[in-house]
Amino acid sequence: MRAWGFVQSNINGAHDRQTHVYSEPTICANDTDTDQNLTAAQQLEGRTPEDLSHGTMTINYPGADSFTELSGTGDPDGLATDPLTPEIVPGSAVPPPCRVSGAATFSGRYSALSETVDRHVLYVGLGDVQVDYVQTGVTAQLDARVWDVAPNGTAILVTRGTYRIDPAKGDIGGTLRLPLFGNQWNIELGHRIRIDLSEVDTPYLVPGKTPNTLNISDIRLVLPTREATTLTFAGSQTSA
Repeated sequence: MRAWGFVQSNINGAHDRQTHVYSEPTICANDTDTDQNLTAAQQLEGRTPEDLSHGTMTINYPGADSFTELSGTGDPDGLATDPLTPEIVPGSAVPPPCRVSGAATFSGRYSALSETVDRHVLYVGLGDVQVDYVQTGVTAQLDARVWDVAPNGTAILVTRGTYRIDPAKGDIGGTLRLPLFGNQWNIELGHRIRIDLSEVDTPYLVPGKTPNTLNISDIRLVLPTREATTLTFAGSQTSA
């Protein structure tokens, strides 16, 4: 019967593929939230990642920065967020702790904090980082990490992304859209969102090797939200 159903659905020719996307929240034992219900059923479903969200949360970060192909080398948060680095004892019944930042700032990377979020927000889907840029050299790489910063200062990795800037594919300056890997994450009232940008995010990502200079400005983080609302927050740049 299943085979016959497949034939019936395809015998009349090609059509757009129909898919389902399922999402569940990332739960952290070390998220500083003592009221978190670790067994809560919060699965979401949609046709595409975009269907999971109904609104957006945009954070406008100030300032500018200039990078080279070595910018970010030695950042301790690179090793701290490497997914292959073990952090828990195998067989533990406690959910693994999420990756925590050990350096609020670091020379060679751009870091900035949003203002305090004044409500609960459910980030779900992909999202992106948008920057205005000018690049010289053959190619360049821009890496991003997004953190949830609790009132006590604990910063937990929410998502990350990377983009290879290549003039051969039309990257000649202007506005760059760096796609994020995505997540389903509860942003709690009173928390802030930190963004890190650099050209090196090792050992997770292989850094670029071509000499370049990359100037960025007008940084905007855009996160899709489950809530049907358009939120905008400001940010402030931090320095090492």
